[in-house]
Amino acid sequence: MKDYCELVSECYAYNPEQYKEPDFDAFWQESQKLRREIPLNLEIIPESKDEKFENYHIYYDGCDKTRVHALMVKPVTDEKLSLFLNYHGFGWNGGKFDDFYKFCQEGFFAISIDVRGQKGETKDERNYSSLENEHIMTRGGADERDYYFRWVILDSLRAIDAGCSMDFWDGKIVAVNGASQGGALSLSMAALDDRVNYCLCDVPSNCDLRERVNKRAGSYGLFKNLIEEGKISEERVFKTLSYLDVMNMAEKITAHVLAGVGLRDDCCPPIQFFAAYNKIKAPKTVDFYYEGGHGDVYQYRYDLKINLLRQAKQKLNEK
Repeated sequence: MKDYCELVSECYAYNPEQYKEPDFDAFWQESQKLRREIPLNLEIIPESKDEKFENYHIYYDGCDKTRVHALMVKPVTDEKLSLFLNYHGFGWNGGKFDDFYKFCQEGFFAISIDVRGQKGETKDERNYSSLENEHIMTRGGADERDYYFRWVILDSLRAIDAGCSMDFWDGKIVAVNGASQGGALSLSMAALDDRVNYCLCDVPSNCDLRERVNKRAGSYGLFKNLIEEGKISEERVFKTLSYLDVMNMAEKITAHVLAGVGLRDDCCPPIQFFAAYNKIKAPKTVDFYYEGGHGDVYQYRYDLKINLLRQAKQKLNEK
């Protein structure tokens, strides 16, 4: 393996051109319009409470009326709170209530969604127009408007809407957090919703997706199999993915980005992340972990995230 300095230098030097379709902006304007038009139908169900924390289940409608489930945790206080949103990695769920107590102790309330069709409560019952019987990450892949991950992004944006509708939100700070799939969603939220002002992302997916497909890196490599089997063309795959690729929306990010990557990550290779990172114009920091693989970087990140959020709250209180 190359040494640390060589790998890091390669990442900072990697900055391929975007591959946006002509209607890229119109596609997301249409998606945002759909987001605004569909009522949330928000439901908040208390789960438990002690002297420090209140735990809730919340449910809301996705843009295709899929019922999305999330956990919500808030500290017991009458003070206004900042919003912390968590997005989990692929094939997992939104976690447990106590996973978020440490963030609530910093003056945040937390929402963590179950991504549709994965291991949480949120189901995925769409009738996809293409590749319906294939792996979930490829379903609808022949139409960017029908593609599975477009709906995941819209579900995730509506989690921000749900959080910002709470009467205890301070109206000031929205922080998004996640690793892998969750890191991709955090970056996408920061690009697509200007209320997001802190983006905490580890080993992010959804960057430089053409290379991810060609390298068979992570679940996006499944598209390579479908291309070789003649079930979909490479041109069609790359067109669909172009709308979801963070490198094509990265310049829209205005949030402070705190990222971490593992230099031994073969699932979401760090150099692919830099196709997006090098296009971010907002304040940003990335930490490299030489021995870090895909699944172990996030465990080193909690103190860094807490410190950044604590500083954000201090700045808010000083105003």
